[in-house]
Amino acid sequence: MKKRIFLLIGFCLIHALAFAQSKETLEAEIKSRELEEVSAILAGDKKALSTIWAPDFMVNNPANTVLKSRAEVFQRMDKGIIRYSEYTRQIEGILVQDGMVIVMGEELVVPVGTAPMAGKKVTRRYTNVWREIDGKWLVQARHANVSQVE
Repeated sequence: MKKRIFLLIGFCLIHALAFAQSKETLEAEIKSRELEEVSAILAGDKKALSTIWAPDFMVNNPANTVLKSRAEVFQRMDKGIIRYSEYTRQIEGILVQDGMVIVMGEELVVPVGTAPMAGKKVTRRYTNVWREIDGKWLVQARHANVSQVE
């Protein structure tokens, strides 16, 4: 009986350690993907963004409108509404839940060209919701709001 209890406890500990490691690995992967997203946005690389954003990616954007697909965001990029000379992101928190990762933090962008607030430093609060879709982690939803303009 004691042997079974120790085996059960050992199995639970091993399972908990394996989960903790996979959670850390997943957080590292999502942090890396967040950096890829920023680089792709700066470069205007829609092909790369197609591997980061879900097709039905939905955004509550800083212009106080909701974009209901990745294609709508790409249209705004094509029109120069989404274009930056600088884009940095500071992750402040990551929450890993069943099949979903929520990332929150602050980002600083400098819009250029015909983009709203072009030439100004814009600080935003943001939330990205990542989901595992067909074995890949993609941003399913995003919210960003302006907190400061310099």
